[in-house]
Amino acid sequence: MARVLLALEHRLGGHCASSAWADLLLYLGVRPWGIPLGEDMVFGLAGGLDFQFFLLPGLRPLVYLGGRRLPGEFERALAARVGLKVEKKEEADSARAWELVKALVDRGIPVPLWADVHDLEYLRARNRMSMHTVLLVGYDEEEGVAFLLDNDREGVQATSLESLARARSSTAFPGPHRNTWWEVEPREAPPPLDVAIMGALEEVARALRSPGRPAPHGVMGGLGLAGVEVFRETYPRWPELLGEARMPEACLDVYLYVEKAGTGFGGFFRSMYARFLEKAGTLLADAGLREAARLYASLGEEWSRLARELKEGASEDPMGAHARGVARVDRLASLEREGAELLASVGARLAESVPSRE
Repeated sequence: MARVLLALEHRLGGHCASSAWADLLLYLGVRPWGIPLGEDMVFGLAGGLDFQFFLLPGLRPLVYLGGRRLPGEFERALAARVGLKVEKKEEADSARAWELVKALVDRGIPVPLWADVHDLEYLRARNRMSMHTVLLVGYDEEEGVAFLLDNDREGVQATSLESLARARSSTAFPGPHRNTWWEVEPREAPPPLDVAIMGALEEVARALRSPGRPAPHGVMGGLGLAGVEVFRETYPRWPELLGEARMPEACLDVYLYVEKAGTGFGGFFRSMYARFLEKAGTLLADAGLREAARLYASLGEEWSRLARELKEGASEDPMGAHARGVARVDRLASLEREGAELLASVGARLAESVPSRE
């Protein structure tokens, strides 16, 4: 029944997972290479950039765009690069899952966990997203509330224990996750900074360029550059594939997933990734990283322009707004491919300078 509320410094973030983990690393005093890691560095070191596109006629959302790597992979990669022991936990029984995370908070350990945004009372979200990362920092069982840190909310947020239980056991998009949480402790010294950055770049480039990552069976779309190409090829046919009456909805879906839904303060995560690349370029005094930063900053701006133009036309002229986006989508596809190739090139060059420390 005791009230427990851990004293964490919370910095507003643009993406749920990288924000939660940046707050947690600060609390744990994890400063690899003597650097306090902000959200942009956390995102980049986790190899957080990716691309997913799914067209879902007759469902909600109609259009799904994902600019970050899949949940679960992000945490594994981050742990390896900053010297953490991170264990992903699942528990089908909600009551048992609560007792386990509560015990960690009782020991003074904040808990990153997944929760459906729709069921968190302070968000009032209309859409569902079951793998939204929040940081559990306390609870009060007498009042029936849990205390969370959430990326774009100032300070500690309260939600009822009942709503948190629903949020944690959600089976909604993108899928059931059995009350997932992570247990974290410092493990060992991280790899050298240049090795960590090199590995992060290579991981993103490898994922984007891999031909073996198809969309789920029966779903139109794809992952990585293959998904970019499906996006480019299908975009002109959306009125045919989705129906003209639903084009306002499709336009707003693009805006949501590019600018609003925890996308690194907009720009489809590309702007956030550019900030990581710029910081990495400064730390390593590397011109190639700075060049990549400029390219990804341009990509972020292009994605934002597409999203804003579709949103502005959604109510008055959705067909016209969509048609005007065809040329921009072609340009985006070209820039996405150029970016992936540049990351692979920079990563390979960095690898040549650190072969003995792999």
